[in-house]
Amino acid sequence: MTQYEIEDCFRKKTPSDVEAVLKIVDLLVNKDAANNKILALYNLLGQELFVKVCLLLDGDKLDLPNAEQMTQNMTFAICYLEKFAHGMDWNSIKKKYPSLEISSLKFSSMAQSLEDYMRKILQEEARKVTNSEKDVEHGKEE
Repeated sequence: MTQYEIEDCFRKKTPSDVEAVLKIVDLLVNKDAANNKILALYNLLGQELFVKVCLLLDGDKLDLPNAEQMTQNMTFAICYLEKFAHGMDWNSIKKKYPSLEISSLKFSSMAQSLEDYMRKILQEEARKVTNSEKDVEHGKEE
């Protein structure tokens, strides 16, 4: 069945039939789960989002940031917001967050990398707009 056929089938089923199908899917995921992390992800996302993620990935492997990388990214994002949105200097940020585990050098490096990435995205978008305008100018429309 295609994704559309499955969704259409769900629309036509009674709530109890839908619940039964979802319970069966729940049992299958639990049975087939290779490890507890898949079950934890399933429980965290809920059945509907988990199914959407599985359909999106279609069996592809996904490299996720590890816990340390994610913590560092979240820490950086908070510091970045404080510095650039709220105008705080580094000493004030360190005072506000005494357990801060990111050096000013690491922060500066990550900020530069982020800004380079944002600049690249803006340049790509500007090129798209420019190319679109040229197409309209020459009688081509998307």
